[in-house]
Amino acid sequence: LPAGIYSVTAVARDLQGREVMSSPITVKISKALKAVRNTRKNASVIDSSASSGGNTATQANKIDSIVTELEQAYFDFQSERAMFDPSKAIENYLFASLFLARSSAGLAKQGSLNSAVNDRMSRLDAYLSFCEDLMVDGQISGPSLNAAGQVNAYIDLLISQPGTLNGDRSE
Repeated sequence: LPAGIYSVTAVARDLQGREVMSSPITVKISKALKAVRNTRKNASVIDSSASSGGNTATQANKIDSIVTELEQAYFDFQSERAMFDPSKAIENYLFASLFLARSSAGLAKQGSLNSAVNDRMSRLDAYLSFCEDLMVDGQISGPSLNAAGQVNAYIDLLISQPGTLNGDRSE
């Protein structure tokens, strides 16, 4: 099915032709959510191998793949954003994840698979966890908040750019 929000019901029919219909449930089909989940899985593999001192060239290539996956997730989210109530927060966490992945890729290409890469990948996982929670439930779960606190990830993340007049900041 194409991305969207669908209402699904079930109909049961017995041998005498009597029918009963279930209450409708709402189902979201989202390429962005699928990409966030897949990227989290792939990032956790990189995170664990970075902390164990894996091959830097291999890890750099894997982190480049994460960057590509996040760029696609961000693109998919932009086309699906109307499906999600907290879209600005999701966009901020996706953007932060992409920024962390790109900076990790730069460090890894310098042969620096160290605590800085590990730190960035842990925060990336926290932000993607926030995205997943917001996409599914509309709020960040307690376990995600606790995990974020352990890696010093910002909870109320604000992404802004400097304004052009009088040093004002805009979102």
